[in-house]
Amino acid sequence: MTIFIYRDNQQYGPYTLEDVRRYAAQGLIVPSDLARDPGMTASVTVASLLGSAEPAVSGAIAEAPKPPGVGTRTPGNVFTWPFHQDRWWDSLWMPLLWWIPIFGTLISFGWSIGVIRRRARRQPELPRSNDLGTVLKDGFVVALMSIVYFVIPSLLSIVLIEYKLFAVAWNLVKSGWVGFIFNPGKVLWMIAERGALESLLAAGIIPVFCLLLAWPFFVVGELHYAITGKIRSFLNVFGNLALLFRHFGGFLSYLFFVFLVRLALYGLSSLLTPVLALTVIFAVVAFVVPPVVAHWITAHLAGTLAREIYDDKRG
Repeated sequence: MTIFIYRDNQQYGPYTLEDVRRYAAQGLIVPSDLARDPGMTASVTVASLLGSAEPAVSGAIAEAPKPPGVGTRTPGNVFTWPFHQDRWWDSLWMPLLWWIPIFGTLISFGWSIGVIRRRARRQPELPRSNDLGTVLKDGFVVALMSIVYFVIPSLLSIVLIEYKLFAVAWNLVKSGWVGFIFNPGKVLWMIAERGALESLLAAGIIPVFCLLLAWPFFVVGELHYAITGKIRSFLNVFGNLALLFRHFGGFLSYLFFVFLVRLALYGLSSLLTPVLALTVIFAVVAFVVPPVVAHWITAHLAGTLAREIYDDKRG
């Protein structure tokens, strides 16, 4: 049986009947939520669904009345949504550990993947303590793929520069460069021949360029992995490239807003922490909390984009 849950005019699922029982036992689905499967002629409450015999569920069932606000909480907005989830305190401790080396980083990465996956599938949106194993696994995958996408290309670019292997490429374009671009080209070529350009590139231009180039592809791979749960989705270059172009507007908006949010909140943290250093508690709060807020805002935005991709793939 395939069951969809409806709350606050939003659809979640699909779930199996056992999923619904488990989520109801955990308090993630409440009795007043509406439920429906493709064989039903109308929606029923979760209480009616779980209280009825399974063979009768797929038949014609009288429609349950729809209250103005189904469930106990409203969805909230991009800033406040975690606090509109049931038992939010059993989840937000995970991103609060972001500052702890390795363990905290893995948990915060995995927590974001869990949020993205749930939003994409219209499921209850917060990973909780009993999901810690999955959170750590997802965090490890994201950390590993971060190395593949960011660290390895940057190191290779530095190695190529240091060993002057890029000079082969310069020699290939030298004649055309000097021949077609006159004085400015000659000046730049003289600088390059004397090694100044090599030093400039080695100082970080090419590694930074690699990071900027890799970031959109990493984001696509991250969302694809969150939806499928398969590591190979991170490395499906052509499939991810197709997703990037198909949802280009959504990705562009996401990257822009993520950049602004992180710039503002990480900047706020950097500014307030030394200012409040004399009051230890406030300094700790200023150091820890703004990045967490940035974390849940970007996870919410990424989940919204992942939902668009998920619906597109299912359609």
